[in-house]
Amino acid sequence: FGSVPHEYSTIAGIEESVQEILLNLKEIVLRSNLYGVRDASICVKGPRYIAAQDIILP
Repeated sequence: FGSVPHEYSTIAGIEESVQEILLNLKEIVLRSNLYGVRDASICVKGPRYIAAQDIILP
């Protein structure tokens, strides 16, 4: 989301607004025995429904 000017923006090719995506991400519960901040990513091609299981964690 680095190139998105604000949370109410839209991203070309994405149906949901940035705000809707962020609200959906807040619903995901992550559990770990690691402390601190970790990076995660989602890598998909083509039209597709994205689910929590598509998130790639270290």
